[in-house]
Amino acid sequence: MSKYPGAVDDADDLLVAVNNWWTTLPASIGAGDTTFNLTDTDQLQDTEGVLSIEDECIYYATITRTVAGSTLGGVIRGYDGTIARAHALGSRAELRWVAAHHNGLSLALRLVENYLGINPQIDSLNSIPFDNLVDRLASNLPWVVAASGAVWTITHQRGRVVGVQVWVSTGVSGQFVEADVPVTQQVNPTGNSTVTIDFSLPVETPPLSVSGYVVIT
Repeated sequence: MSKYPGAVDDADDLLVAVNNWWTTLPASIGAGDTTFNLTDTDQLQDTEGVLSIEDECIYYATITRTVAGSTLGGVIRGYDGTIARAHALGSRAELRWVAAHHNGLSLALRLVENYLGINPQIDSLNSIPFDNLVDRLASNLPWVVAASGAVWTITHQRGRVVGVQVWVSTGVSGQFVEADVPVTQQVNPTGNSTVTIDFSLPVETPPLSVSGYVVIT
């Protein structure tokens, strides 16, 4: 069953369905049997699967395959809202599309939708819509801020430590160089966070005043 968002689902987590596949019971089973054999298990997922016998859905945790045959273990009878019943030798066990398939996929889809949110989202740094949700999740839209002075302070609402590049003017019109300067970040997960860039360290007399741009990602 779906294990997202703790981990990424694989095919077995969302249940495997195979058209027109079936096998048989090599012996009868009672309504309370929680371990039984099948004639063939080649199309069954190895763990945490669901199969149908007549009008009963049956969950199993494991399959033990040997030369003598295959045994289902960790069985839950009357699974997925059905009723446990006795089944005769030769009854067909099938891989059908059952409610558990739909409900597992529905849950996984709703978890993903809740995580992605609704498009468009607004970039809280510069108040423009994101073009797509991938950009929002990657926080990959840069914000370019012009600044000047000895200490630059930029406020944002990304709720995390951000990437910061500092570019200062060389004094030549339109020419900038990346600066190695102390950067301090104060993070508030639910409100305003700040980035402080301090050109006055080490202390200058008078304090160093520079102009340029900050690129935040």
